[in-house]
Amino acid sequence: MLSAIDTPIHHNAIIVLDGLKPTDMQVDYLMSELIHLHHYREGKPIKPGTQRIEVRTRARLLQALGAIAQACRQTGLQPILHLECHGGADVGITLGAEQEVVSWDELTALLRHINVGANCNLGVVMAGCHGMAAIEPVTLDMPTPFLWLVGHDEIVAQGDLRIGLPRFYQTLWRTGELTTAVAELEDFRWYNAERFLHDELDALHKSTGSNRRATALTDQLLLRLSVKFGELSPEDLSERRRRVKAAVRNTVDADSLEEIAQLFLGPTRRPFSYTHLVERLRTQIAPRVPATAGEAPEPN
Repeated sequence: MLSAIDTPIHHNAIIVLDGLKPTDMQVDYLMSELIHLHHYREGKPIKPGTQRIEVRTRARLLQALGAIAQACRQTGLQPILHLECHGGADVGITLGAEQEVVSWDELTALLRHINVGANCNLGVVMAGCHGMAAIEPVTLDMPTPFLWLVGHDEIVAQGDLRIGLPRFYQTLWRTGELTTAVAELEDFRWYNAERFLHDELDALHKSTGSNRRATALTDQLLLRLSVKFGELSPEDLSERRRRVKAAVRNTVDADSLEEIAQLFLGPTRRPFSYTHLVERLRTQIAPRVPATAGEAPEPN
């Protein structure tokens, strides 16, 4: 695994989406901490915009997420969304006194619109139980729903969060390092889209030793290309198919890596050096790679 990747974190707002029941411990303690967050740049304090939105029904959540997506597209909003609600591993999140359900698939689809509008710079904190289930729908054939997400695999004690969450945000805002900040939250894990892409591409090319696996992987990539490039002429699409077949069956093709990465992360984010990754993968499967394989240019 390419676990050394730790994307620098830069956001301009923290939005707390409050879907708790009236009998739950409320988020007032967190809001009082967030308004004091700042770090210094060139001697000046830099503070995030903070906002709390009550989303105790499905309709309110959908309305809020739609408005946030629009703000990302139109105003340059690049937020951290903090979801305060209950969650179930197989159900999704539940909202308010009536515990209205939003499935994980539905939630990630809604977050994907926000992340695309934010140029792949959406952070998500799942403060409820089973929050890491939100990454289960993530695949390379669609844009990632978030740049990063923090959550728990099991049941979370709200009392523990009252201590850990302020420390998490203080550390994140001070250092810009997600891995450092997550250490303040006991037993929480994190997802990083750039690391996920790295590891998936790494696994993709490691697993092409078998003809059956190579055929299956080729079919998967062709499907991904049809999702992104379906509007192209048959000749252009045929050329991309040819490149992907070559990448899976014969060599490591940096152009194909670029297409997958742009579909997943968007065109504005360059997660790694393609030349470095091509060299690494080429070394791992050297016996199957023609000696004349060309180099890929370093992306700008």
